[in-house]
Amino acid sequence: MDNPIFTAYLWGKIDYMKSKFLYPILVIILPFFASAQAPVDNLITAVKRWVGALTPILVGLALVFFIWSLIKLIRSESDDDRAEAKKGMWWGILAMFVIISIWGITTAIGRTLGIDPKVDTTYPRPPA
Repeated sequence: MDNPIFTAYLWGKIDYMKSKFLYPILVIILPFFASAQAPVDNLITAVKRWVGALTPILVGLALVFFIWSLIKLIRSESDDDRAEAKKGMWWGILAMFVIISIWGITTAIGRTLGIDPKVDTTYPRPPA
């Protein structure tokens, strides 16, 4: 593993991952820690809000994909088209299952930690 070309390639991949994944995550997370009053509560509230907003959208997209694959199955004439449509239907079912499972797990964790989904959290404001 002392190959300099492999090492340069590996560091290039690490730089790519940092620029595409780590920096945007830090840009999102760091303001929560800058408030310094309740960073964990703010972070949990923000994650809860994002998950709550994205989950129905993702389930809807998975359902549309499933229905589209079902229509393709009904309209298909060859066995290859039917096999592809069945595969698409399975992917749609799997996507819905995973999304709803994650939604349920996050809800269970929130209830275990005592996070009330109905309470509107007020964020601290900087002094004027």
